[in-house]
Amino acid sequence: MECMMLMAGVQPNSITFLGLLCGCSHQGLVEEGVEYFHMMNLKFNLKPGIKHYGCMVDLFGRAGKLEKALDMIGNSPSQDDPVLWHGIAKMRKLIKSQGIKTTPGWSWIEVGDQIHKFVVDDKSHPDFFEIYHKLREVISQAALLGYVPEESLISVAGLITEECLETSTSYHSEKLAIAFGLARTPKGTSIRIVKNLRVCKDCHSFTKYVSKAFNREIIVRDRVRFHHFKGGVCSCKDYW
Repeated sequence: MECMMLMAGVQPNSITFLGLLCGCSHQGLVEEGVEYFHMMNLKFNLKPGIKHYGCMVDLFGRAGKLEKALDMIGNSPSQDDPVLWHGIAKMRKLIKSQGIKTTPGWSWIEVGDQIHKFVVDDKSHPDFFEIYHKLREVISQAALLGYVPEESLISVAGLITEECLETSTSYHSEKLAIAFGLARTPKGTSIRIVKNLRVCKDCHSFTKYVSKAFNREIIVRDRVRFHHFKGGVCSCKDYW
């Protein structure tokens, strides 16, 4: 891309590199991301901003290189910026002290000709007893294959969501929608879910195990992309 731009006489700017770094993060291209990050200043005299540092933290974090992610935060011009830090306790304290409003998360699934919408720990559905009973069964089956619930905090565009502030013991909207889909659709059919936010790490892991345990294709459209779960793997290859 860089060569094509230069050949066309177009100089890359900070937005160009932001797109490159974001793409590297979502594809797990760590070495390439590091190269582009250093190239900004050394070759094009562009000073990386907080969003560029945020992409690098995300890049290292997704790849499991947590020490490098921490080093990147330490070298950033704004070490305390919430774009870089998503610690649960720290964010909860900030939200309470500053009165920050969170984004409510929801998932919906179409069964037959009706759309069913769920939020975290939702008990408003008329069949919620059946749904929760099914979900407990689904969790048990997924656990037999190795699923382990975990606390996860995901930020969407710098915002902390109500759903992701809940602990792993909470029933996120996506899990409720999946349980409902498994209970109300024929065996072997695909389940399609739409989510207004980025899927959290725990729900992503859960859905992979469910697709294998129940031999179902589960397609989730979240805020970022499509996730196609089948046989215990996801089309995003765990980068999203």
